[in-house]
Amino acid sequence: MKVLVVGAAGFIGKNLVLRLQELGHEVFMFDKNNSLNDLATITDEVSFIYHLGGINRAGSDEEFVTGNVDLTSAVVKMASQKNLPVLYSSTTKIETEPYLVYSITKLQGEKIVKKLGKNGHIICLPNVFGKWAQPFYNSVVATFIEQVYQDQVMVTHDAKLTLAYIDDVTEVLLSYLGPKVLPLVTYEKTVPEIASLLRFFKKELTTFTFSRKDDFETKLFATFLSAIPKSDLFHPLNVHLDERGSFTELIKSEHQMQVSLNVINPGFTKGNHYHHTKIEIFTCIDGEAEVTLKHLGNGDEFMIVLNSLHRTVFIPPGYLHQISNKQAQEFKMLIYSFSFFDPEHSDTYQEMK
Repeated sequence: MKVLVVGAAGFIGKNLVLRLQELGHEVFMFDKNNSLNDLATITDEVSFIYHLGGINRAGSDEEFVTGNVDLTSAVVKMASQKNLPVLYSSTTKIETEPYLVYSITKLQGEKIVKKLGKNGHIICLPNVFGKWAQPFYNSVVATFIEQVYQDQVMVTHDAKLTLAYIDDVTEVLLSYLGPKVLPLVTYEKTVPEIASLLRFFKKELTTFTFSRKDDFETKLFATFLSAIPKSDLFHPLNVHLDERGSFTELIKSEHQMQVSLNVINPGFTKGNHYHHTKIEIFTCIDGEAEVTLKHLGNGDEFMIVLNSLHRTVFIPPGYLHQISNKQAQEFKMLIYSFSFFDPEHSDTYQEMK
């Protein structure tokens, strides 16, 4: 389908354009760098209009009128002449903060769109958060992230915010092209709740210990990570080196689970120990090694070749195990452990002679 996105350079617009293109739609874009003459030309090509354009911060009332009323009038005029459906992005601030000039002009926009009758569609959005939002402009969550990350003082009143995640918003917007419009998933959160999570996320980046309790926290962390300085996307790892190879701690979870990278040099063996409670999963990512396991209760012993064909083996408690690299190249494997690596309390014991 050929679709026009008005406000394509904005926060929601950029995300929607990308999703439309992913789904194979031909997208025509209109933003503040275009003129109304461009709008007339573009509407000759399309069969649906997303009107996401507008002004939410301005230096004067006139700017709000120009961005939210005049632009909407122009879009609706073109749509009416060519019998095109329009989906207009409005705001819940019309209900919660009706005295704002922003709210007043968005309400005027709604009234203009309603003149299209069945071709006029309106979606009222709450505070939206997600990738590509701008702090102090189009997302309160983006503002909070900036303040927390820069250790700035932020207002922590107990008022609840209604939030919607950008990917959920775009899926609802896309559903207007189909037979059934999806409901919008929203979240009710207080400012202290959000601030606490953002501070926790900042700490996680230094400890590499991660925990997500629900999909809101996952979405908020995705937003947080997309907003931090690119220089802070790179972090050193804790690498333990010896002649046998290396052991690198990668990621931890709050629930005592850890993923590590184990590298064994050619001709060397690691392990030769057992655990009482600790459970490990070995997964080969490159090379080949022999994993020998011995049941310490009954003496049974067997060997597994770990390679590209047999990639994963569980190591139960009470099994003496060792990994031998008898090949000419390094052997690399991931270790998924159900407890953190702690040299002082390792639950790791050598075989009794």
